[in-house]
Amino acid sequence: AFDAVGAILVIAFMIIPPTAAYLLTDKLRVMLLLSLIIGCLSSALGYYGALLFDVSVSGMMATCTGLFLIAAFLASPRYGVIAEWRRRRFQAIEYSKRLLLVHLFNHEKDVEPDERESRALETHLRWTRTQASIVVERAIREGLLRRSEDEQQLFLTDAGRGLARSLLAGV
Repeated sequence: AFDAVGAILVIAFMIIPPTAAYLLTDKLRVMLLLSLIIGCLSSALGYYGALLFDVSVSGMMATCTGLFLIAAFLASPRYGVIAEWRRRRFQAIEYSKRLLLVHLFNHEKDVEPDERESRALETHLRWTRTQASIVVERAIREGLLRRSEDEQQLFLTDAGRGLARSLLAGV
């Protein structure tokens, strides 16, 4: 195989399609099928791309396999860059939501309403207006918070109070 098509192409087709398939699934049958599809598409696209751009066929085929690997690395549902970004964003919002619940729980008995005001979150928790809005809306949607009639004050619901208690208890 090395003598027939060259070392670059053999290595590219032995390593990259299975690696890209592994990024996309954990099931062996699906992985083998995806590897086969990626290899076939890389061959066809590489061949016609080489004719179109008047470049080396093996080099263009190897480039196509690399493009499939980059696409799998970005879009992989489990290991991909986009999935990791979404996971981290969800975790950040979840952490902020829990921080808000504990903050409101600690200041629930305060006479001064300043700690419970929506606009105070920016200064007291050092959040941006956007972050505060996202977290408050998520907590309201999940039934953990409610707003006052004038929409200035935030109050814990029974579910929010229960979650804040369990967070403070370390459960």
